[in-house]
Amino acid sequence: MAIFTGAYSIWQIDNRPDNGYYTYEDQNYYYYHGNWYEWENDSWRYAPDESWMESDYESYYDSYSYDSDAEYEDFEDSSYYTPYEYSDDNNDSWDDDSWDSGWDSNDSWDSGYDDWGSDW
Repeated sequence: MAIFTGAYSIWQIDNRPDNGYYTYEDQNYYYYHGNWYEWENDSWRYAPDESWMESDYESYYDSYSYDSDAEYEDFEDSSYYTPYEYSDDNNDSWDDDSWDSGWDSNDSWDSGYDDWGSDW
C-alpha cells in the first residue's frame, strides 16, 4: 500500500499545471504553485475552482512569460507573487570555524603529523 501511495503522490505532483498564464472562455488566469488566480476588475485575485482547472488545463495554457500586449498586468507584479531570492549568505556559513574550535588548533590530541604514537 505504501508503494501505491508514493507512486500516486508522484503522479499527482507530475500532473499539476505549469506555472503560467491560461485563457479560458475569454477569462485570463494564472497558475502559481498550487493556486489559480484570475484577472478580474483590474487585479489578480484567487480564482474559484472550475472543472477545467483539474482536467483540461493543458488546452488553455498560453505562456509562462508575460505578454506586454496583454489586457492584464504581469502576475509577477501582484501581491500573490513571491520571487525566489537566491542568497549566497548561507553558503558562507558551512566553513564557520566556531563549531570546531579545538579540532584544528594543534591542541594536545593532535600535536603534529609525525607523532602518531602519542595520539593513539
